Amino acid sequence: NLTTNAGPTTLSGGITTTGTQTYNTAVTLSGNTALTGTALTLASTLTGANHDLTLAFSAGNVVNPTVINGLRNLTTDVGLTTLSGAITTTGTQTYNTATTLTGNTTLTGTTLSLGSTLAGGGNDLTLAFSAGNTLTGAGITGVRNLTTNVGLTTLAGEVTTSGTQNYNTPVTLSGDTTLTGTSLTLGSTLAGGGNDLTLAFSAGNTVNGTVIGGVKNLTASAGPTTLFGAITTSGTQTYNTAVTLGGNATLTGATLTLGSTLAGGGNDLALVFSSGNTVNGTVIGGVKNLTAS
Repeated sequence: NLTTNAGPTTLSGGITTTGTQTYNTAVTLSGNTALTGTALTLASTLTGANHDLTLAFSAGNVVNPTVINGLRNLTTDVGLTTLSGAITTTGTQTYNTATTLTGNTTLTGTTLSLGSTLAGGGNDLTLAFSAGNTLTGAGITGVRNLTTNVGLTTLAGEVTTSGTQNYNTPVTLSGDTTLTGTSLTLGSTLAGGGNDLTLAFSAGNTVNGTVIGGVKNLTASAGPTTLFGAITTSGTQTYNTAVTLGGNATLTGATLTLGSTLAGGGNDLALVFSSGNTVNGTVIGGVKNLTAS
C-alpha cells in the first residue's frame, strides 16, 4: 500500500502496488503516468499538466473532473470505470472495461474508445469528440438524454434512451438502426448509407427529406409522424402511426405502408412507389394536390 501525506505529490512513469494507492494531498503529473493497484484514493486534486494518465485498479477506476483534470490521453484498464461530470481531455479517452455513469456526464476530447459497455444509470450523456462520436445500441444503454456535439456522429443498432436524443452534427448510419426515446432533434443531416432506419419517439417522429436521406427501409413507430419534403428510400416506407404532412411531400420508394391515417393539412402529396400506389379515402385525407406516378 502506498500513501502520501503533507506536501504535494508529483507522479510520472509506471507506479504499481499490490494493494492501495492513497494520495492525501494535491497530485501533479510530471510525465505520462500509469497507476496500477487494487484501489485509488485521491483526497485532493490530480492535475495532468497535459500528460497521459492510465488507471488500472482492480476495485474500480473513478474519474471525477472536480478531482482529475488537465489530461492529454486518459485510459482505464482492469477494474470497472465510473464517470460523472464534465471530463475533458486534449487527446483521447479510452475506457477498456465496463463503464457506469453515476451522474450527468459530458465527455470531450479527440476520440472516444469503449472496450466494453457504458451503462447510463438513467443519467444524461453528452459526447463531444472532434474525430467523431460512435454509438452502438449494444455498447451504450440506460442513458436518459443523449447529445452529440462537435464531431460527426455514427449510429448503428438499437439506440434507446428514456428521454431525448439530440444529434447536433451530421449523422451517418453504419448499420441498420433503431432510435427510441421521447423526442429526436437533428441539428444537421442524417445519411442512411443504404441501411434501414426505424424511428420510435413517443413525442413524434419528424421526417424531413432535406435532412434524412440514403435510407433503405424507413419505419416510424410509437408517436405520430410528420412528413415534408422529398423523402426517398431505396426500399420500403412504413408509417405505423398517424401521419401528418407538415408541408408539401413527395414519397418515393419501393412500397408504402400506412398503419393509420395520413392527414394532408392542405398540402400537396406525391406518391412514387415502384410496386404501386394505393390511395384509400378512409386513410388519406386533407390533401390539396395528389399525384401518383
